[in-house]
Amino acid sequence: MIEQISIPEGLKWNCFSRQKIVRIEDVATSGAELLDRLKYSLKYSRRADHAESVIEFSDLSVLERLSQLRRHLPKVRMIVSEDQMGELHRNRARLSAFCPTLVLDRCESSLPRSVQFMASLNLPIEVTPSVFMSTDEKSLLDLGERLLFSPFVKIPVHPFFGLLQAALDAGNSSFFVTLWDICGENPGQHYYITNDGKITLSKLWADENRFFGNVFDTIDDIHESDFFRELIAIKETCIRISHECSNCPVLRFCAGYLRAVNSTYDCSPFVSLYKFMCSHVSSLRENYTALTNQKKRDILQVMDRPVQRAFGRYPERRTHEPGLPGFLMFRKTKSKLPKNEQ
Repeated sequence: MIEQISIPEGLKWNCFSRQKIVRIEDVATSGAELLDRLKYSLKYSRRADHAESVIEFSDLSVLERLSQLRRHLPKVRMIVSEDQMGELHRNRARLSAFCPTLVLDRCESSLPRSVQFMASLNLPIEVTPSVFMSTDEKSLLDLGERLLFSPFVKIPVHPFFGLLQAALDAGNSSFFVTLWDICGENPGQHYYITNDGKITLSKLWADENRFFGNVFDTIDDIHESDFFRELIAIKETCIRISHECSNCPVLRFCAGYLRAVNSTYDCSPFVSLYKFMCSHVSSLRENYTALTNQKKRDILQVMDRPVQRAFGRYPERRTHEPGLPGFLMFRKTKSKLPKNEQ
């Protein structure tokens, strides 16, 4: 079974996946109308043999119409831009109730400032490739500084958290999570369906007018398409065959993703960010080793599930531990360890 299909509301593709992202592009006039439009997806995703449904939208007014869907507990993804920061702040109580993943899809001024503001909402954050790949080196290093040391960044921000994990696990042959996976663009595991039924890897490739086929094709037809084979070849070439990227320190994590669309793309800002994170690996490990076992367990919990809370409840308060990455926050709970270990 494939991992994820992103599909517009009202379209179907005869292919099972673990997760189906249903994109809402037209705002409903009422919560009842929205529920009626999504009833099929929400009902059948609850069965064990069907995909988990995720609602994705960019209009904040949809939040007002989701109140009638609470009993279905759908996951929510919000596509946001930097000019929506004020609106996000005004709706922070409603956002906390639904706990959406905030996906920053457009940022034309300061990426570090936008990410830090979004992090103050204590919600999962993703930055799309079109944003982080167009950010200059100075801004990426500024962002890296905030991600590692700012007490205001309380949760992992992807894909940068994956880059930090790659830096921490440098030299570990068992670590093999790549940008393709983190960005939800792993050929054979992720699919994006356009409004007119064409199938590709992601919106990024749809904008490039590159497609595997359409919703009338089977998964075998898709795998036999020229474009699918081309993407697979890009990944395999970067990992197994010597070429101009062979000495790049980020090769194992990138796996050719950064230059998949544009072979002349300048990767140096992303490489500089990786080297910046690597330069702090030793101190991060030392600070982590010095923690009690209870705090180490708390860190692992935060890394695996950025927002630990029940649906409709506000997040628990966390306190920052100096010297550790800003997103490694700890609960104010009493440790159950013996006093001599605390």
